[in-house]
Amino acid sequence: MPPAKSVIIEKATLRDIDGILKIENRSFPQPFSRNMFETELLLEIAHLYVLRERARIAGYIDFWHVGPEIHLISIAVHPRTRRRGHGRRLMDFLFQSARMLKAVEIFLDVRLSNKGAIQLYREYGFKRVGVRKEYYRDNREDALVMRCDLSHETFRSNIRHPS
Repeated sequence: MPPAKSVIIEKATLRDIDGILKIENRSFPQPFSRNMFETELLLEIAHLYVLRERARIAGYIDFWHVGPEIHLISIAVHPRTRRRGHGRRLMDFLFQSARMLKAVEIFLDVRLSNKGAIQLYREYGFKRVGVRKEYYRDNREDALVMRCDLSHETFRSNIRHPS
């Protein structure tokens, strides 16, 4: 795992879109478009951040703050920089942001086949609350809807803090 000093998370800008798209296109069968990410930068509810490792974009997170809720739109780490704790750093950042925004819950959708992501989300206190049938257009796979209650005291004690 790289030293914390060489890893930073900061608000994305237009200059970061190419780097985000490289990760997006390698991470998802139905990647979001350049236009989608550019629009995210303009939306008041959207929060798009990049994780830099030694100044290079190694991952990103995109979430919406809507009333008392956070909706995780997308999170991904470049395949070359996986297994270095970046996914956890981005999740920790999500939870820190949620607390600062005074959110009471976080929602997300995840492919039923994405066992690694589901396990990570469970470690962060997410629980299954529903299924979106045939949600993904590429293969008609169902999406698992997960929710994390931020007011739950046990959950608060399990939050990891970036090193």
